[in-house]
Amino acid sequence: MRTEPLLEQPTRPTWGDWLLVGLLWTFAGLPYLVGAQPAVLAVVATVQIVPLAWRRAHPVVVFGTVALATLSQVPFSDNVIAANIALLFALYSLAAWASSNLELVLGLSVCAVGALVAGADWAEFAAVEPGAGFPWRLFVIKAVMCLAVTVAAAALGDAARRRRQLVLQLRARAEDAERERDQHAQLAAQSERTRIAREMHDVVAHALAVIVVQSDGAAYAVRHTGSVGTAADALETIGATSREALAETRRLVGVLREEGSAAELAPSAGAGDIATLVDRVRDAGLPVQLETDGALEGLPREVGAAAYRVVQEALTNVIKHGGPDATASVTITRADDRLEVTVSDTGRGLLPGADDQHGHGLVGMRERTSVLGGSLRTGPRPGGGFVVTAEIPCGERTSAT
Repeated sequence: MRTEPLLEQPTRPTWGDWLLVGLLWTFAGLPYLVGAQPAVLAVVATVQIVPLAWRRAHPVVVFGTVALATLSQVPFSDNVIAANIALLFALYSLAAWASSNLELVLGLSVCAVGALVAGADWAEFAAVEPGAGFPWRLFVIKAVMCLAVTVAAAALGDAARRRRQLVLQLRARAEDAERERDQHAQLAAQSERTRIAREMHDVVAHALAVIVVQSDGAAYAVRHTGSVGTAADALETIGATSREALAETRRLVGVLREEGSAAELAPSAGAGDIATLVDRVRDAGLPVQLETDGALEGLPREVGAAAYRVVQEALTNVIKHGGPDATASVTITRADDRLEVTVSDTGRGLLPGADDQHGHGLVGMRERTSVLGGSLRTGPRPGGGFVVTAEIPCGERTSAT
């Protein structure tokens, strides 16, 4: 059964429909008004042809009207008339626009009966020898010809319907694909903004941690030791850290404000910046050792960025929670297709409630590693302190360029 909605089905005749009706009536109806044929055939032809204007909007009603008009010609004419072609147009439209197969089957049945009636009427009229009996051979020929043209009209109409439905389905799929593309773009933009928000948290948290430590150190130096040089060095470190954080924050905010510029303006911190990060933390007063053994060479960009942020967040936590005598070490190794980043310290570790599994720091590191298929382990270090270990898949080692 045809259950799909027939989209774009006209509800009223178009100029093309009226043009078809006008041409058919001119060649198949008008001659009966000016010739010697019975005038009633002009009326029959008109009733057959004019309803075709509504053949797409109301295919069942039009087919029934044209079929009755065609049947009504039998008492007035024993031969085919040109207007009979209107029945083929009506059957074609029934096959193309009807809403169910039952309507098409009924239409074909009516045409089959009509073909038998017309074949008998026309065969008897065309018999060469009157009184020689019913011309069965001629009847079969004419009936088969009528059945053939009706089946062909129905087949063409059904093919047109299938083609139209295919076009509509392809159009619907294209619209769905376009909507899905827009949704993916929106999700990608949202994901990018979320990533940028995490980047901003890392930048600001790290900078503020350095600023707090340096400002406390400067205040202590001025009040208790009178060392202006130490205070000046701390203030310079605060200024450099603040300027760098401000520049990166502006860049991140610019990404959020300008549509389509995320890829161009996204933070570029990666594996090559880890050494600079460690130097900056060391200048801030936290003794840090870095061991890489060439593990950072040839890393994919996203892996290098994740490693950088893990080191940054872990050192930020050491600055905030490790205490004044804490030291830290950063060890980065690479075995086959996995990168291992370990940041350990000798401080007092996280204070209760300072940054647990629900805090932004550890959760952020865990998200960065898990999104790349890696894992993160954190916990107290034997003998005191804290250790953060991240394992990130990085693919096969590639040669550095």
